[in-house]
Parts: sequence; C-alpha cells; structure tokens
Amino acid sequence: MAKITILFAIIYFSGIIGSLVYGAHWAFYLYQVIYLLNPTNHWWSSTLPAFGYSKITVLIMFATYILNRKSLAENHLLKNPQFKWMFLLILIYIFTLFVALNFDLHKTAAIEYVKLFIVISLAYKVLDNFTKLEWSLLVYILGCTFIGYETFFTGRDSFGRVEGIGVIDAPEANGTAAALVPAFPLIIYFLWWGNYKIKALMLLCGPVILNGIILINSRGAFLGTAISIMVFMFSMIFSKYKKPKQRLFAVFLIVLGLSGIATLVDLTFIERMATLQTIEDESASGSHRYRMWLAAIEMVEEHPLGLGVAGFNRLSPLYVPTDLFGKGQLGKSVHSMWFQALTEVGWLGFIVFLTLIGSTILSIRKIKKVSGSINLQAFYLATALYAAFIGICVANSFINQFRTQMIYWCILFISCFYNIVINRSLLTPDKSTVAITDYESANVKETDRTDDKAATSQDASNKS
Repeated sequence: MAKITILFAIIYFSGIIGSLVYGAHWAFYLYQVIYLLNPTNHWWSSTLPAFGYSKITVLIMFATYILNRKSLAENHLLKNPQFKWMFLLILIYIFTLFVALNFDLHKTAAIEYVKLFIVISLAYKVLDNFTKLEWSLLVYILGCTFIGYETFFTGRDSFGRVEGIGVIDAPEANGTAAALVPAFPLIIYFLWWGNYKIKALMLLCGPVILNGIILINSRGAFLGTAISIMVFMFSMIFSKYKKPKQRLFAVFLIVLGLSGIATLVDLTFIERMATLQTIEDESASGSHRYRMWLAAIEMVEEHPLGLGVAGFNRLSPLYVPTDLFGKGQLGKSVHSMWFQALTEVGWLGFIVFLTLIGSTILSIRKIKKVSGSINLQAFYLATALYAAFIGICVANSFINQFRTQMIYWCILFISCFYNIVINRSLLTPDKSTVAITDYESANVKETDRTDDKAATSQDASNKS
C-alpha cells in the first residue's frame, strides 16, 4: 500500500473521529480534503474501498450538526443575501429542465447543484466562529499544496500541460489551476498574521502551489493569480488601516514572490503566457473565446430561457463560425463561467447569478468597513477573501466553472465571515488594533509637542 494511501486513510478516519468528538466542522474539513485530493481518480486509491467518501462525510456532517443544532441555532441562512440568491438560482436551474435540450444531462447537473447547495448550507451552519473559519482556510491551502505536489511528480504531457490530477468536479488542467488561485492571497494573509508555525507552513506551501500553477500552464489561472495578489498587496500598501512598518513588510513580500517566480518559471510557461497578447486562431485549443461569447449572446437572443447543460455545445454549429471547428469536431464549448450561466439558465438565471456575485462583494466590503477600526486581523482576512474571490472570478471567466464548487466555497467563506462579523457581532478589538491606535496616538502627541515647542520659540522670538 502506497504511503499516500495510508496517509489518506489516517486523515479520513481522523476526520470522522474528530467530527464525532469535536463537532460537525471537522466533517467539513474532511469534505474539503476529499474534494481536493479526489482519491477515486488516482492510482494510489486502488487499494482503498470503493465507496462514496464525500457522501458519507456529508451524512456525518449532517448527523453531527443535528446533534449540536442548539448551539448552532444562531446561524440563520436567510440573514445572508447570498443564500437567498443561491436558492433562487437553484429554482431557476430546476425550472430550466422544461427547456433543456439535453434533459438527462441537465437533470444530473441539477441534482448535483442541489447537493452543492446542501453542503454549502451545512458548512455555513457549522463554521460559526473566527477560529473554525481560519482552520477551514488552512485545510483548503493544504489541499492545494497536495495538488501542487502531485503536479510536480506527474509532470507535463506532450502539450505542455498537467492533466487528470485535479478536484472532483474539475479534474482537467484549467479547472485544476483555477482551484488553486484563491490560495495565494490567503497564504499572504497567514504568512503575515499567523504564528511562527503557520508562517513556516506557508513558506512551504506557497512555492509548491505556485509551481503547480506554472506547470499546469493555464493562462486564465495565471491572470486570476496575478490580479488576486495585486488586489491584496494594493490594500496592504495604500489602506488607511496599517500596522507599523506594514509597507516595508509588503515590499518584502513582493520581493519574496518575485524571487519565487523567477526561480520556478521556465520557457514553456513564458511562451504560453506570451500568447495572451496574440490573436492567432487556434481553434483546437479553445482560443478566440470572445467569438464563442458573441455566439452565446446571439444564441440566447433566440432562446431567452436558456438551453440547459451542454445546450451551447449542441447548437454551436449553427452560431459559431466554421473556421473555429477542428477536424472532426462537432461542437464547441462557450469557455466562460459567465456565458455558461447565460446559455444554461437564460437571462433571468444570468441576472440572478450576477446579483449573487455582486451581493458577495458588497458583503465583504461591509465586513471591511466594520472591522477596519476594530480589528486589523479581521480587516485583512476580509481583504484576503475579497482578493481570492476576485481572482477565481477572473480565472473562471475563461473556463466553464459555473457549477463547480470552488466559486461557491469562496462565497461560503465570505458568508461565514459576514455571519460572524455582521449578523452575530462577534468581532472584538485585537492587540494589533490597540497597537496601531497607540502608535498613531503617540505620533499625534509627539507632533503636538513639536508644534508646541515651535510655537513657544516663535512667541519668544516675537517678544524679543
């Protein structure tokens, strides 16, 4: 039995025991591990029993939640706007069954979508404080580190990509890379605010995940990663809420990151990223995405209620120019989370999806507004979650990720934090906020003393 198999078995049974002893949040941590490791899709799982690990874990999470529901009763789903829009979106998705071109495919997707909503709802109920949320984020980072580790040992194929090692619902290269994108601003946050053990762990995880992004060679994930990091670093440098020497630490992080990139990038990665500036027609590789998007708009003008799952693929020969089809290719994919939503659930579902995204952004901004003057750590965790959410939205703009879990995980994390800070008002002043307040007060007092001395000297001069 492989060492990874033994390690997974230990983690799995430890997670179950932890769920029974410590609470349902441990079951969600285990669910995260299963989703990111995707055990049934790897060679090392051949000696493991063949059963639904995720399904059993969700049942355990539900059972342990029921046992402790009284202590978790304050976490009301409908107090968060995101869950209202998600519920409405699911209803629209189910209604689209009546117009779906591929009824069986859409039915299967609708069932999986409902299951996802149930898992997200349960996780929201059990991640009810700051510590549980941070542990969930750390588990996610560790799962991404395992993907980066597997990427390194699997190596690129003849096309310069790494395929078939990703998460359960997106094992292809682009989906795998997109799942890694939110990790980077979170790593920066823990590298800054974590204890020494956490900092050391982040110094190990960061390069491994970055190397995974480079080896997978996904242009969308690269853009998402770059933008998410820039969003977080911009806040560190220019925000009015700062710790002493914060900008100096930000410069150190930038130098550290650039050094890692310079060490890990290779010619294959550089050449692929350079194609972001080109407009050559590479129909076999999914380029010219904007022409798919234009075709999607034209398609929905004639089918405003949507076409269901793979509806775009089925009708693409009628709307997509023939020069974009490869030899023997019968259908094209829309290559965008946004236009996938538009073609699957029509204009109404698309608007609801946009509202879900917008309400999530508004929620995180509200958290930042409330926490800025109270708790700097919470403020920058909110900033990291915001940057992670923006990053995955950018990455998913170039691939079909409308129903995959990672985008909804980001919404979940923000919703949990919103519940902690806004709904339940559990935020308290931290030491760093007191420190920065004292630091600023000391500067103000010192300035006042200097001004007083200058004024006294000026008076003496005038009298003379």
